[in-house]
Formats: sequence, structure tokens, C-alpha cells
Amino acid sequence: MDYMKTLKVVICLSFLLLSLVGCSGQQTNPKEQGANQMNQFYKEMQEKATEILKENKNADILAHGDSIYMNAKHIEQMDNSNIKTGEKLFDINLTYKKGEPFEQGMATKLPVGTEVYLPAEKQERPILIAVVNGKEEVYFEIFNPINNDSK
Repeated sequence: MDYMKTLKVVICLSFLLLSLVGCSGQQTNPKEQGANQMNQFYKEMQEKATEILKENKNADILAHGDSIYMNAKHIEQMDNSNIKTGEKLFDINLTYKKGEPFEQGMATKLPVGTEVYLPAEKQERPILIAVVNGKEEVYFEIFNPINNDSK
């Protein structure tokens, strides 16, 4: 009989100990986890923009979200003639200055106030369309930290 009591006490203490150990792990709020992940993506975007501009100080790029887009006019294999503007996405609100961190809504060549649109139809790769002086300029995504298979 004493053996059974001892066994029950040991089992109860074991469950209690496991419960306490299981609950003592650091719990992170899901919103906090999401914010940390977004900050990491943003940091990766800034690092990639810095890298691109080190390699080519005249690069024509813009940032939207955590992605970087490059002007496609120098890419021969891209046929931009059939791409039509769709929904307006945002306006360029910052012009890059050497030494500053690359920010959301910033561009190296586009003037502040330039309207940026999604294409009217889904494209093979992510693109944006900037309208400058009535002329459409296509920008294709070259970096996205979530799908980091940089083009």
C-alpha cells in the first residue's frame, strides 16, 4: 500500500514539474513576433539597396513594402509595350541621398510625387509602373526578403 501512495505522489510531482517547465518558456506575443519579422525584412531590404547602390551608384531603383524594384528600360528581353497601368498603389515620397538608409516609398531617380501603379493584368514577375510626365516606366522586382531568390 505504501508503494502505491509513493508511486502516486511521484507521478503527481512529475506532472506538476513537467507542467511548470513547459510553461516557463519565453512566450512571445504573436503581434510582437510579426513586428520583429517585419523589422527584419525591412532591414534586409535596406541592406540589399545599399549593396545595389555600392555596385552601381546610378541604379534606378525604388522601394515598396520590403521589396526593391529596378527600372526595366535597360533590360532587352523585357517587352514592356503591352503592360498597362492598373490600380494606383502609392506616390514616391522620398528621393535617395547617398549615405541615408533606403526607405519605403523612396526612389533614386524618380521625383517626389511620382505616382506608382500596379499593372492592369497579372504579370509573370512582380512589376510596378511609375508615371513620369505622362510616360509609363516599368520597374521589376529584384529583391523580396520573403521570396529571396533575387532575380
